[in-house]
Amino acid sequence: MELTPDQLKLAVSISNIGLWQCDLLTGRISLSQEWHAQLGYSDAHGIESINDWIAQLHVQDQARFNDALNQYLATPEGLFEVDYCMQHHDGRLRWFMSRATAVIDDNGKPSVLQGAQIDITESKQAEQSLLDLTEELRAISRALATVEEAERRRIARELHDTIGSALTALSINMSIMSTQVITSEIPGLDSMAHRLKDSMALLEDTTEVVRRLMAELRPPVLDDYGLLAALRWQCELFAQRCGFHFEIEVSGLSGRLDAELEIALFRIAQGALTNIAKYAQANTVTLMLDVKTASVMFSISDDGVGFQTDKLYSDKRRPTWGLASMRERAQALGGTLRIIAAPGQGCRIEVVVAR
Repeated sequence: MELTPDQLKLAVSISNIGLWQCDLLTGRISLSQEWHAQLGYSDAHGIESINDWIAQLHVQDQARFNDALNQYLATPEGLFEVDYCMQHHDGRLRWFMSRATAVIDDNGKPSVLQGAQIDITESKQAEQSLLDLTEELRAISRALATVEEAERRRIARELHDTIGSALTALSINMSIMSTQVITSEIPGLDSMAHRLKDSMALLEDTTEVVRRLMAELRPPVLDDYGLLAALRWQCELFAQRCGFHFEIEVSGLSGRLDAELEIALFRIAQGALTNIAKYAQANTVTLMLDVKTASVMFSISDDGVGFQTDKLYSDKRRPTWGLASMRERAQALGGTLRIIAAPGQGCRIEVVVAR
């Protein structure tokens, strides 16, 4: 179906498209009535050349528009496309996007630029709202992480000050009782001595469990010696428990990282090692930390059974809340977390955070 000129004009009017044409030899510009209407005007309101148009743009967009135009005209292939901000007649700023194509003369040079302008204010506002929401969620995640770490520290301190102290006192008392029973000349205490021995062994196991819980809640090595020492300590614990070999490769690290970043990377490593212990059946686990001026890249990979990433969230045998928590920690710092895995090819978790 071929449209008549009147039908084409009606279509342009209905779709609120502002047409424009620029003579590149003279710089003169022709603007449609719809183009002016997009800014709340009924006439040219002083725009007669491409330079007049650029002068109407927001000051932060003028150089960018001009650079994009010059770059396109240097090699006029495909479409010229740029977005920018202009002031509406009512005083408000509105966003627009122009697309244009060049008409080439007999000498192979662009002579005319023909384009269309559309109002993208609503989409820009939606984009900004999404960015604001993302930043707000990031701030909430960081606040939650801070609260979580404070609560971990509080619980670890309570365990140390109350249960830890009580267990120490019990151990001392039972040692005294055991010595008295063993050295006593009262007959028939052999059975009691045996039970005291079993109780002391159970008390030692319980004390060790409490120590491990305190360390996992808030490892002192992280606060005292930093991320690298904490990663090595955590890997050694998992390696003893699961039997895998681990390697830690570090480049560019000089001194301590930001405390918030160290905590986040350590918790991500802790979550990844937990998943490896549960599901991977790995022989070797490799941690890599690459510190650059502008970013930090951290990865954990294993040579285990792997999995299909596209079925990760549908596999009920593999809970994903741990992965979600790791991703939230990375995103809270403005970073990204990527999972690379395949059946029989292990898994690699990559975290990149800007410094």
